[in-house]
Amino acid sequence: MNYYIQNGHTCTERQSVKSDWLVKYAKSYCTFSAPLTDSKPYYDPQTDEVYCWVVPTFGPHLWQLPMHSLPISSDAHRATIFAFALLEGQVLPCLRSVKPFMSTSPDIILKPESHGQRRVGNLLHKLKAWSINSCARLRETWEENSRALHSEILAWFQESFHKQSEKLWSEMLSEALLEPQERFPQENKER
Repeated sequence: MNYYIQNGHTCTERQSVKSDWLVKYAKSYCTFSAPLTDSKPYYDPQTDEVYCWVVPTFGPHLWQLPMHSLPISSDAHRATIFAFALLEGQVLPCLRSVKPFMSTSPDIILKPESHGQRRVGNLLHKLKAWSINSCARLRETWEENSRALHSEILAWFQESFHKQSEKLWSEMLSEALLEPQERFPQENKER
């Protein structure tokens, strides 16, 4: 704690505060920018949420704080980022090893101009229609119908891989039942 003198009087003490505390504990005093377009939104498997980056400002003087991540509020945008994360293996790690067999990179799903492509549009349409934007929601959907999204995900793979798709599908169904620390044990050790 530091005391400072102003006009010959000792004034209140000053305390340094971590900027993320201000966002967390004094959120009502913060104003958040629109989601940043130069920083990629992301899926966090530990929280099972999709986030975007914003720049918060604090207080009446609008002091700019460092970038901060917030859950994405738009259902459509959440579904898009979740679709990308799912295909990248960030939701179900078994998909990481089969990425070389994909017809195209999951990155294209992040480009709005690609949403007219059949494989992109079909997957996004189903995710939005069934409100799937988390592993928990994916698990619920598969508990009701274990073939849900099968054709939409299979469309992302080369024809030569289709023979092996049933093995992958059963791995995906199994991994969806696991808790994040069980799906990503190595990454939890690094934290």
